[in-house]
Amino acid sequence: MRRPRRPVPTDIDATGVALHLTHIRISQTAPYSRLHFLDATDKAGLICVCYLGPYLLTS
Repeated sequence: MRRPRRPVPTDIDATGVALHLTHIRISQTAPYSRLHFLDATDKAGLICVCYLGPYLLTS
């Protein structure tokens, strides 16, 4: 489940990648689009959008 790591500014994570688990469903019909994001307002004052699209399979 740790695969959804996406690039982020180094202000947020020194490695340049971070785990984005938070998401919202933005569609009520197939393919049930999701918006995955990382709230980094406490560290850098940013919200990083890492993915917008159909549901990502986790297995």
